[in-house]
Amino acid sequence: MILDGISALVGKSLLQREQRGDSARFRMLETIREYGAGKLSPAEADALQLRHLESCSTLVRSSVESWASSGQQRAGELLRSNRANLRKALHTALSAGSDKMLSTATELVSTAWFLWSSGFSVREHRMWLMRIAERDTAPTARRGRLLATLGLVQTMQGDRSAASDVLDESIRLASACDDDATIAFATQTKGLKDYLDGDFESAEPLFKDALNRYEELPENIDLLWALHIEMGMFYCSTLDTVRALEHFEFVRVHSELAGERWMLSYAVYGLGLAALADERYDEALRRAMESLALKREFLDDVVGTSLVTDLLSWAEAAAGSKERSAVLLGAASRMWESFGMQLYGSRHWVERRAEFESAARTGLGDERFAQCRRRGAEMSIPEMVRFALKEEVPTERRSSGSSAAALLSPRELEVARLIADGLSNKEIAARMVLSPRTVEGHVVRILRKLGMTGRHQVATAFVGDAHVVG
Repeated sequence: MILDGISALVGKSLLQREQRGDSARFRMLETIREYGAGKLSPAEADALQLRHLESCSTLVRSSVESWASSGQQRAGELLRSNRANLRKALHTALSAGSDKMLSTATELVSTAWFLWSSGFSVREHRMWLMRIAERDTAPTARRGRLLATLGLVQTMQGDRSAASDVLDESIRLASACDDDATIAFATQTKGLKDYLDGDFESAEPLFKDALNRYEELPENIDLLWALHIEMGMFYCSTLDTVRALEHFEFVRVHSELAGERWMLSYAVYGLGLAALADERYDEALRRAMESLALKREFLDDVVGTSLVTDLLSWAEAAAGSKERSAVLLGAASRMWESFGMQLYGSRHWVERRAEFESAARTGLGDERFAQCRRRGAEMSIPEMVRFALKEEVPTERRSSGSSAAALLSPRELEVARLIADGLSNKEIAARMVLSPRTVEGHVVRILRKLGMTGRHQVATAFVGDAHVVG
């Protein structure tokens, strides 16, 4: 009955069908949606907006429940395909002034601490966390969790000064509410912050404190695994690779048993990092490539992909492949720039990279090194992955959008060309007589189809492409 009704609506062009792999999604035309919304009474509109927000919140909670399991990939795909819905729901919650909607929005952006890896970019996740933190100021356990998640995102971006105050407040709120899970999470992130700041003496006891707390919280498997990865990285930096391997192997074994792939990619990365520290360069190369192959399922996780690409660059330099090292270094540097500071803004990590960068530069000479580095910086993430895994060697990047154009629908092609002309989403919406939200959806699909991460890459692909847009 439901399928018949949907088929009839598609036949009348009231719904559009979008095929994605083995599944299909249906969306209403923007004009029809706006017409229908205009027919609602204020009370009906409020009720519908709340139902939409609660539906999005349920989707996020479901992803949390599935994250440390074989259902993870499906959960990530649902988050990615519902980005526009999540954004709309959060916009509505912030503008509605309803306590119920605000509390639901707070849970949506903070419960899934990994939302930056599948739902939003790191920058966007932080933006939502900060906007909601400015509104949801009551001293509740909910706010404590929100601040713990914000502190993690700030730490990854290299903004650890801001993260320090946020995490301290998170722990104060969580302690007042006896929220042991948030205390463990914030303590773990304080350890990560101190480690990246180079304060190893403070970081280790914080990590151990969080580990002890998680032993009493068996439901926090995903954060426990993340902590083991962070501790493994810490012990690699202190050159205690025996202990580092214990932490990485813990995650590798348990994630494989659970059928989980995302944390597995970090565990394999860690095994490569430990091999590099022990100067076992062939193993470091093999593990970095294995990790990057796993990352292929999670390329929205630009943090992890950047980290693995840097490791592969270092291992290539140590193994003697200077050109490949320079190309990968350029790709990694460009990805770090897309969401924060290079290598978390951590001085000891940046100094470590500089050692391998110097080796590649010395082997190639300044001019050739710069050419290779620039080549990597111009690659899209999928192109970089193919290069890194030696599946194909990219030639000079296309100077026109002819190849890319074949991947896009006519409407998406119009949007891409206007992006190349330097227009913002708002300007494109006015030019094409569309809503900004519709244009935003087109941009998301363009980036996904072309395997790109930012508007600048779209502009590069279509610059100079002859077109006429009415």
